[in-house]
Amino acid sequence: MRRTCNRPIVKGDISPESALFISIFLISLGLIIILLKFKFLPFLLSFLAFFIYIFVYTPLKKVTPFAFLPGSIIGALPPLIGWVSAGGTFFLLL
Repeated sequence: MRRTCNRPIVKGDISPESALFISIFLISLGLIIILLKFKFLPFLLSFLAFFIYIFVYTPLKKVTPFAFLPGSIIGALPPLIGWVSAGGTFFLLL
């Protein structure tokens, strides 16, 4: 696609294996920092956002326009993660 032709993996600037290693490292590091700095709930929500994005939203957007449903959940999770990290309660929002 013209929109993605200049991305590093497509251009050959970085191998897919290197990109995967860097991604796993950075995601793991971020999750560990969240777990150590905050409580378990922000960690769990962050992992949920990662999981939904990689394993639900990304595959769905290639096959159906209804990928916006898990995409909207992913978009709502960062403010919720910030809320519970700052001491807010998750169940107060329900």
